[in-house]
Amino acid sequence: MIRAILRAPVDLLWNGGIGTYVKASSETDFQAGDPANDRVRVNASEVRAKVVGEGGNLGFTQAARVEAAENGVHLNTDAIDNSGGVNMSDHEVNLKILLDILRRKRIIKDIDDRNAIIKKYEKEEIDLVLRQNYLNNLGLSLDMRRQPAQFIYIRALIKFLNRQGLFDRARDCIPFEADLDKLEHESRALPRPVLCALIGFTKLVGTQMFLDYGAFADPWFDRFILRYFPAGLSKKYSEHIRRHPLKREIIATEIINEIVNHAGLVFCQRMIMATGRSLTEIADTYMRLSEFLKLDEMRTSIETAGEWLHPNLHHEYLIFLEEKVYQIAKKLLLNPENLKLLDEKDSVRFSKMLNEAGIRSRYRLSRKLRIILRILSDEDAHGVVNAFKRVDILEDTFSIFLNNRNAGDNWQIVEYFSILQQYRIKELRQILKELKATSNWEIRFFSKLDTGIEKLTSAIVGLRSMKDDGSHNEKKQKVKNMIRDIIDLHDRNALSVAAFYEMLEYVNEQVLR
Repeated sequence: MIRAILRAPVDLLWNGGIGTYVKASSETDFQAGDPANDRVRVNASEVRAKVVGEGGNLGFTQAARVEAAENGVHLNTDAIDNSGGVNMSDHEVNLKILLDILRRKRIIKDIDDRNAIIKKYEKEEIDLVLRQNYLNNLGLSLDMRRQPAQFIYIRALIKFLNRQGLFDRARDCIPFEADLDKLEHESRALPRPVLCALIGFTKLVGTQMFLDYGAFADPWFDRFILRYFPAGLSKKYSEHIRRHPLKREIIATEIINEIVNHAGLVFCQRMIMATGRSLTEIADTYMRLSEFLKLDEMRTSIETAGEWLHPNLHHEYLIFLEEKVYQIAKKLLLNPENLKLLDEKDSVRFSKMLNEAGIRSRYRLSRKLRIILRILSDEDAHGVVNAFKRVDILEDTFSIFLNNRNAGDNWQIVEYFSILQQYRIKELRQILKELKATSNWEIRFFSKLDTGIEKLTSAIVGLRSMKDDGSHNEKKQKVKNMIRDIIDLHDRNALSVAAFYEMLEYVNEQVLR
């Protein structure tokens, strides 16, 4: 009976019991390590369920998960699927630690009083745990879409984690270098269970590095432990929560979860390779930027369509948003003095600038996404399109804001976006985006190209203050001609990376100096 259930052609196979019931075809029952279930165990090749959920521990061996995933079964690892129980246990323990401190200080009376508070906030605690589980799965789905374009960074991350001694490549099914070479020329994608394992290792080492380096001691980061607890409790006992014995551990865990679930598995690895900054600097910048841009509001703005929001539309929006945030964060990390300009009082002013700039976006959804959009009501579809347009102009609006705050200039939104169109700056950016780095050196070099395009944009905007005499008109025309030549060479597949760089440098150093 058990073997028949395991092999049934069903939508969902849910394992909630104790024992390892599925092994890889290449494994023996001895390797599965669960002799009590040798008689009922099946091979992953025999599983015909569309989706597998591992409510229990080790229902599948890791090799079995990988084999099942390669055969088209949709599944995570047990660490992802049953993490709700672990997360809830952490919340319960941390809440009881807080309440026991309050009881010893006679702020609450006794155990009955403590239990009443736990009961009062039970639903909120459950909601916090479920939200985290949802974000774990959402982050995985986003990384499944991202990984073909980010494969070089995944390889670099695997090397880093391997040096930390965090995994056994054979046991955990992390591909060896020869296997990664093959994948790089084929799908450029790892099976979902392998991504699950890498995400777990990344969060583990990230949290530990934060703790080792004493990161996030600034009181500014207290907001993250306050959000960890139910809102009513944080409001009433905020000062005591700020002195929680496990404050550092809670904040570090919340921050690494935020970065990996939203910005992606290789966000920090990409940033380290592009800027040379440390993990703690990158995390600090991302979290401050997240608060300044009000990213939580931007992430959920598209969810107003509710259950009618197609996953493809939702995921593309979030990836689009986080890529813009990556570009902004990279600028800040390359010029860290600008991070001091992110005064939260200016966040409201920036939001107003973003609203004003929104009408300047010429962003158009892909044909595939426009077809999906048809199932939404006109109001919801309009909201989704506006959300994409708002993200489209996020990076440029931030550049305007940063320049006006830093240099004391007064770049005008209308004029800036007019220049982007007139000088075809976005086409230059798209050319750079299409370049695929194959080494750490190329990643740094592409970062220089990105800086060159931004330098060019700033210089062109600066030309607006010059008097329109013949020499300045000639200079502007030279810029347009050079940009046109770059784009024409690219369209004819004749633009090398070196030529791109040299032509940008010529414009920046010769024409605009």
